[in-house]
Parts: sequence; structure tokens; C-alpha cells
Amino acid sequence: EKAQWERDWESLGLVTYKGYNVKHSYLVHFYLKGRQNRGKLRETLSALRTGLSVIKSYCVSLMTPKKSSWKSLNLELNGRILESMNAYAINFLPSDLRHFLHISSLAEKDDSSVVLTTKKKVYDYFAQREKPVIFFARLGKQIKYDSNARRLGFRERAMYSRSARLIDNLQSVESSLGNPKSIIVLQDFHTEDSVFATFYKDKVPTVTLQHGKVNPGGLW
Repeated sequence: EKAQWERDWESLGLVTYKGYNVKHSYLVHFYLKGRQNRGKLRETLSALRTGLSVIKSYCVSLMTPKKSSWKSLNLELNGRILESMNAYAINFLPSDLRHFLHISSLAEKDDSSVVLTTKKKVYDYFAQREKPVIFFARLGKQIKYDSNARRLGFRERAMYSRSARLIDNLQSVESSLGNPKSIIVLQDFHTEDSVFATFYKDKVPTVTLQHGKVNPGGLW
């Protein structure tokens, strides 16, 4: 019998943005929501943090309605271009050794690597090591919800906004620099890793370093 969190996740139905299926980006959210025994105060504080994140995102989007939010560093090293490079999506902080070292060590040893991240500390880490890296800011231009996403709850809408803005930024990189030779993620069911994997699915070879299956049949 399926756990309640699995049934809650499946009840979302199809959730897309610009045709990209972002439903799998909610897996960890529903898993933790179902497994954690939260107190009332902790639940309230979590909701407030989410609300502040949505308000901040909305205010920034009003100020930058047409601007994509990403920047790159060291992409011209040795005359290399993105199409000849292996992209590593790294969205765990360097302080999270359990997750970060699993994938960062591969990126550092790969002479043809470029790191893609939504974390400023990850960007700084690889910038200091003069590795090619692209940083995607979570905040940016306004988004238009797909019809099937308008029924999402408050927290799910906040997560949808982040996924949508990441897709917008990835499209901007695609039009400016093309696509990498391949994309490697740590866990393709993790919120942001899932968006990277979904965006590049059927475009370039996609590799995940996750352990075990997430749901029967896997994500793809």
C-alpha cells in the first residue's frame, strides 16, 4: 500500500511549465512533509518563510520584468564552448559534505566540466578554483502559470515559481550558449536537480548519481 505522501504527490496530476513536466520536483517536498513530525510552531514558521520567499520573489519580478538572471565565469578558458563540455548540476552547499562531495569531486577532475548551480556559495567555490561555472539566481522575471498549475497550494506555488524561473534561465542560456555535451545531476528527484534533468531530457545524455529507485519504473 502506498504511503499518504505518495498519494498526495500523485494527486497533483500533471504539472507543467512551458511544456516541461515539473511534477517530479515535488517528490522530496511531499516525502518530507509526510515523514517529518512537525510541531505547530515549526509548521507556522515554515509557512511564514515560504510566504516571505514568495513576496520577495514577486517584488523582484516587478522590478525586472524582462530580465533573465544568470551569469557565467571561466567559460572561455582554453577556448572551450558549452557544447563541448559536460555540465554538472550541483545544488548542494559545500558545507553539506555528504551530498556535495559525491558530485563536486567528479566535476573537479573532469577537464571538460562546467558547473550549473542555483547556489551562490557553490558558484563562489568553483570560481575560486577557476572552474567554468554558471549561476542561476532564484529571483527574476515574472512567470505565467500553466493552466494545470493554478490549482496548486501556497507552498507548491512557491516551488513552482522557482522551477519556472530556472527553466526561463536555462532557455536563455540555451539561446545564448547552446546546450552542453551532457548533464550530470546528483539526484534527479531532488527539487532543483529534477528541473535540470527535465529541461535537458531528450536534448543531451542525462546521468544521475542517485541511489535506488524513487518510484516504480523510475522517473523517466
